[in-house]
Amino acid sequence: MTIGSYKIHARDAKPVPAELSVENFPYETLMGDWMIVGSSLPLWKARSDVLCRYTPHDIPSSNTQARFRSASGGEGQVEQKAKQAAQRSVAANVSFSDEIWWEQLDKKTEKHLPGKGAPREKRSIVRGRNKIDPKGVNGATYLWRGYNFLKPFTSHWQIVAHNDRFTQSVSQASTINENDDQDGTPAQSNGTDSEPIWLVTYFTATMFTEAGIDLYVRGTLTDEAYNEIVEALKNFQGDTPAAKELRDLASKMFKVPVGNI
Repeated sequence: MTIGSYKIHARDAKPVPAELSVENFPYETLMGDWMIVGSSLPLWKARSDVLCRYTPHDIPSSNTQARFRSASGGEGQVEQKAKQAAQRSVAANVSFSDEIWWEQLDKKTEKHLPGKGAPREKRSIVRGRNKIDPKGVNGATYLWRGYNFLKPFTSHWQIVAHNDRFTQSVSQASTINENDDQDGTPAQSNGTDSEPIWLVTYFTATMFTEAGIDLYVRGTLTDEAYNEIVEALKNFQGDTPAAKELRDLASKMFKVPVGNI
């Protein structure tokens, strides 16, 4: 096995996995650049080099989360309630934007069409803001709302799988300042060492898209590792509707090409 240690959860998993709680989830690591290299969503067919950038507005620092963790254990009821109230307050304020760029491919030949799609030298039309979903069950379930003409549209998404490096790595700083009204030129990802970080996101169905999953990676993911991740998702255990849905979506995954820029 080449993908190392990892964790997979069905959507809305209960009890809440420790690493997905507000006090443990690595918000700082989530920020920055990710390549979408696999998906079950037809949206990404005939597209390549899909880059998603998360830019923080208000996220808890690792120091704040450490204080939450150090306060646990041996507390009275009053202290526990105060801690829970503080966590709810932090969760309510979590906010970060995203922006997605891609290259367009010919639908029949899959040949690269330079200048089409959403090239990285321009502000993308696919931009939005994310907050923790008030109906979600953990600190890694989000409500997305688009910017500008996409403002009427929302999407619910959450993280359902990741390797252990995701929860252990140092955050990657964003390379662009967020400004909703001004064009900007995104810089390239800073890259990582030889072991990539990866995670899998789940999106509920919307008016325009069906439910689906995306595989995000920071660094270089080999074909062997990609196949192992997909197989792990296909073989996820459980008889719940959410577990069955995850296996079904994994069976529909396809690779999103990279290397056209």
